[in-house]
Amino acid sequence: MRKPFVLTPEANADLREILLDIAEDSPDVAERLRVEFYQGLARLGRSPGIGHYHEELLDRRYRFWNFYSYVVAYKWERKPVQVIAVVHGARDLAAFFGLRMESSAILTVQADSQAGRCELPRRQSHRVRPPERP
Repeated sequence: MRKPFVLTPEANADLREILLDIAEDSPDVAERLRVEFYQGLARLGRSPGIGHYHEELLDRRYRFWNFYSYVVAYKWERKPVQVIAVVHGARDLAAFFGLRMESSAILTVQADSQAGRCELPRRQSHRVRPPERP
């Protein structure tokens, strides 16, 4: 069975940072939240219309879904849905997404001159481990 969602490297790093921060104080809570995140993201993938638009942040290709105190931004028209960011809702979302999209735009300009196309450079990322199946 195909996974109902995919995390971009940036979203994976966001989630990893959140979980590591929580794990410093409570590893059990971090593990529980990790499992709940993956379950919630799977629900999101099965029902990609949930959430809402924030056109002041990103255009209508993106939707935002609140999960506890976090905001998940995702491309909802893709199959599977593509999660582009996981950020605490108390952050300045306009500044966060402005920087995130600016850095993505800068990276996409780095063109492959031989093929005549733009590509994102490969980045090393640490994968967040999906929950174990019961």
